[in-house]
Amino acid sequence: MEPQDSSGVEQVLRDYAAEIQDPTFDSATSKKRSGALLFAVIGAKLSEGLNFTDDLARAVVIIGLPFANLASTELRERMQYVNRLEQSRGVKRAPGVKDAATELYENMCMNAVNQSIGRAIRHKDDWASLVLIDGRYSSPRIRSKLPKWIGESLTVTETFGEVMREMGRFYREKKTKP
Repeated sequence: MEPQDSSGVEQVLRDYAAEIQDPTFDSATSKKRSGALLFAVIGAKLSEGLNFTDDLARAVVIIGLPFANLASTELRERMQYVNRLEQSRGVKRAPGVKDAATELYENMCMNAVNQSIGRAIRHKDDWASLVLIDGRYSSPRIRSKLPKWIGESLTVTETFGEVMREMGRFYREKKTKP
């Protein structure tokens, strides 16, 4: 359960970092054990304003597209406003091209995705695998809203086996680099 206050969030993060940075010995398997999983919801406390540099995040998994709630009065007002603004400026869109409100809605969603990715990859030598689980991420429209460096290296897979193979290859490659 997500902590209700900031001190609770800080404790969760300290515990998480300790599990990653201080491997323990598992006497049952005679192996060193390290690592941790931290689950967060985009837009909730654990996903906002936190940065997980280097070994604190070697994978980001995003399930679905985090679209805002269309039933929100504030969002509906913003969408109506951008459409009215576009119309007042005489902007004509080609048939089949989404209106300004749809663009706003998609951009808000993809900004949240990009911010989540940015929480894990903090500098040029940092790295993490990115697993985007939703067929819509492979569409040119959504893909174009990802950072260029991600779009260029994105691998689309169809099966779990393919995902595991690609991730294994990715991590082996990262382990061999200094």
